[in-house]
Amino acid sequence: MTEEEQYCEDMRDMFLSAGWKRLMEELQSVIDDCENIRSVSTIEELHHNKGKIVVANSLLRLEDDIKSAEEGDVL
Repeated sequence: MTEEEQYCEDMRDMFLSAGWKRLMEELQSVIDDCENIRSVSTIEELHHNKGKIVVANSLLRLEDDIKSAEEGDVL
């Protein structure tokens, strides 16, 4: 098994864990909270929330990104 194949297998194992599912729920909650523009009172808070959303979305997409990479054999 190549290093890339092992990486994908390890990631698949992680995606099946209860902890990963819990993390995905929590990240979606972070996004939902940050997207409420009415709660933002400063430009700094707006940029902070934007950063949180970018990171959360990146992690929420990770499973699909790994699947796409496996299908295209690109890692």
